[in-house]
Amino acid sequence: MPVGLASRLAMRLGTAAAPRLSGTDRLEKNLAVVGVPDPRDAARRGIGFYARYWVDTFRLPQVGRQVVDRRFGFVGYHHILDVQAAGATPIMVLPHLGSWEWAAAWLGLVDGQKVVAVVEDLEPEEVFEWFRETRESYGVKVVPLGPNSFRTLMSEVKMRDSIICLLADRDISGSGVEVTLFGRATTLP
Repeated sequence: MPVGLASRLAMRLGTAAAPRLSGTDRLEKNLAVVGVPDPRDAARRGIGFYARYWVDTFRLPQVGRQVVDRRFGFVGYHHILDVQAAGATPIMVLPHLGSWEWAAAWLGLVDGQKVVAVVEDLEPEEVFEWFRETRESYGVKVVPLGPNSFRTLMSEVKMRDSIICLLADRDISGSGVEVTLFGRATTLP
């Protein structure tokens, strides 16, 4: 199935399934807090986008360089290149917003960059290995979050031939700083 068609189908199926999924209620409540006019509709569409994300992630290793280049856009990439030209290793601090895998794939496949990403260890191990293999297929070196991840990153920084990506909007350890976000207490790393 063509990538665009698969993405649209996933979006429709995710939107249709949203009322039966446990996270939709929480998303709807969060959207209401920030003043979204129709939080129920926005939450359903949000779940649709999440379904689309999974299809796009599954398909990414097969779509090829030209499709990645055509479907991905950016602003300010010259800042990363400026850091590299100065002899340093850029560190991109990213939120879980959209499909960061497409950005990583563009960097690796289209621009020939070496991308290193620290990722959460997933259970079961087979799921983690699938994600690792998928990400490595388009040029991402996966560093599992753990006691050795900092040492590995420091080695990458010293080599000065990669871009380090840190997905840093979730407090996975539970030891982050408490903040008020959209009227509710939460923690951030």
